[in-house]
Amino acid sequence: MEKKGIVNERPNHKFVNFYLTSSFDWTIKLWKQNMTDSTTFEFHNDFVSSLAVNPYSPFCFASGDTEGKVAVWKLATGNSQNPFFVWESEKAISSLNWNKTGLKLGIADVGADINVISFPKSKLTFSDKTLREFATTDIINLNMLK
Repeated sequence: MEKKGIVNERPNHKFVNFYLTSSFDWTIKLWKQNMTDSTTFEFHNDFVSSLAVNPYSPFCFASGDTEGKVAVWKLATGNSQNPFFVWESEKAISSLNWNKTGLKLGIADVGADINVISFPKSKLTFSDKTLREFATTDIINLNMLK
């Protein structure tokens, strides 16, 4: 049963064979299935302290670091080393969390400040063709998908 005023839109694609990790070496890695194939994101200049995968849009995620920088990534842009959105705080990022619709990102810092950033669906979604390609491609080729 759907409540009035709430749109229940969930992607119909499931990506259970992909894993996202961060490290104190300032990198983020996207792994596929066997945990030996991965691609590395090297954007941050400090420890990556938080990751949040978007619940609405597969292969869209946010990362935050102890320098106070937040990056929002959308694969299939042709260059995985450049996030499509960057936001900066004066304090280290302690936590990131997308809301249920995946259109708002909550950002908490070590000073207990909370910021919320909204995104239009068009910035986060993928075509069905691209989603099918994600499911079948080798992890190394993810950068080339558009």
